[in-house]
Formats: sequence, structure tokens, C-alpha cells
Amino acid sequence: MPYYNLYLAWPIYYMVKSCSSVLPWTTCGNDWNTDLCVEDLRNVTHSSNNGISPTVNITVPVAQRWENVTLAHSASEEFWQYNVLSISTGLDDVGSVQWHTVGCLFASYVLMFLCLINGIRSAGKVVYVTALLPYILLLSIFITTLLKPGATDGLLYFLVPDFKQLLDIQVWLEASLQVFYSLGPGWGMIGTAASYKKFHEPCLRDCLILTMVSEGTSIFCGLVTFAVLGVMAHKTGVPIAKVVSTGPGLGFVTYPDALAQLPVPQLWSFLFFLMLLMVGLDSEV
Repeated sequence: MPYYNLYLAWPIYYMVKSCSSVLPWTTCGNDWNTDLCVEDLRNVTHSSNNGISPTVNITVPVAQRWENVTLAHSASEEFWQYNVLSISTGLDDVGSVQWHTVGCLFASYVLMFLCLINGIRSAGKVVYVTALLPYILLLSIFITTLLKPGATDGLLYFLVPDFKQLLDIQVWLEASLQVFYSLGPGWGMIGTAASYKKFHEPCLRDCLILTMVSEGTSIFCGLVTFAVLGVMAHKTGVPIAKVVSTGPGLGFVTYPDALAQLPVPQLWSFLFFLMLLMVGLDSEV
């Protein structure tokens, strides 16, 4: 599990940055930004999307005519790539130690130590907080997002089925991956947790509850996610399918950008990354 601590370090760093008077991933002109940074995407036309970092075209007036400038980056994307990760130019460039990440990684190890200091007794108490608090934070973000234009379109995009996709084998592979990731069958975690149960505990009942709660939570998270993506699509004027990012890009690029549009963005950003931290702690415990 040591690699997973990095997923705790990133939210901690974003939580610290959320306390700034101006969220750093909403502005260009910082020392990590490039000349391709764009703060306002409303006048940007997306030409392609590789699923992680969008490539866009900006139309700018030059000498009484219009000229396309390619490969523009959003401020949130550049903050993630060039500040949080400080990615190097390639495999041949090792780069330097990112001390802000080292500090947050150390904090994540301290958190895990405190959670597990008394074994199952302390871990069991921690899970009550880390498992329940995200629901409250997600519900708060969901209600606030629903008040923004475009949220309904995102919900419809999520809920209305496209049965043609069932013919795509990749869809079934992703569904299987989600089941294994959320329920963890065959990975030893369920057996370990079950060893602490009473001998005559109703196993079938617990399995049904676990499955319904786990997959029901996934559906609820999907509602929240696509409501946010709907707001982003409305803001940028592009289809929701073009806004969607996968992997870390969704949590650390798309979400921060969308939450920055809400009232008191520092508060909502802090709560969102606190939720990610709680979910990460819960998974690792």
C-alpha cells in the first residue's frame, strides 16, 4: 500500500492551497504557467480530447484577421501538471525532488500511523468518520452544483442509457474493473475484515448490504460528477463528452475548475479535497 499514500498527499496539498485568497489553479501568470495558459475557456473551441489533457484552439485577432493558436491549456491543468507534479520533459530527464509533495507525503504517513496506532480498535473508529463524512460533503457539493446552469444536462447525460454501448467490449471491461475496485473480491481484504466478525454473523445479509451500499455509492458519485461536468460543459460551450477527463485529471483538473465557479470557492474546494482525503484514508485503512 505505500504507493497509495501519494493519493493522500495530493489532496492534502490542494487543501493547503485552497486556503489562499485566490485559488492558484484559477489564474495564469504564475511562475509555473506557460504562454499557453488560458483562464477563461468560454471563448475556446475544443478540437480534440485525449481523455487526460484537452487540446484546444483559441481564436485571437491579429492584424485585422483571425489566427488559430493551438495547444492551449486551462489554468487548472497547468497547476496540476507544472506545479503539483512538476513533470519533467521526458524519461531521460529525471527532474528534481518536489519538496511540497514530500511534505504532504510525510503528513499522509503520519495520518495513517495515527489511524492504525491501536490496530483494529483505532481503525474501526476512524472508518466511522472516513466512511460517513464523504457522504455529507458529497451531498453538500451536489445540492450547490444543482443550483448552477448546466447541472441538469449533466444528470441527463449520466442517466439516459445508450444501449449501443453495450456492444462495446470495453464497456464491460470497465464495468468489471469497477466491481473489482469497489468490492475487492479475491484481494484478501474481505476475508481479513470478516475475520473480526462474530462467528454466527448473518453472512448473506452483510454481503447484500455491502453490495448495495458500495454500488449505490458509486451511482450517487456518478450523479455528483456529471452534475459538475454539466456545469463545466455549459461554461465552456462544448459537449459533456469533451469535458470528461479520466483518472487523476477528473479529480485534480476538472473538479477544481468547476468548484471555482461556486460561491466561496475556497470553502468548496477545501471540502472537496477533504472528502478525497477521507475516501483515500478509508480505502487504505
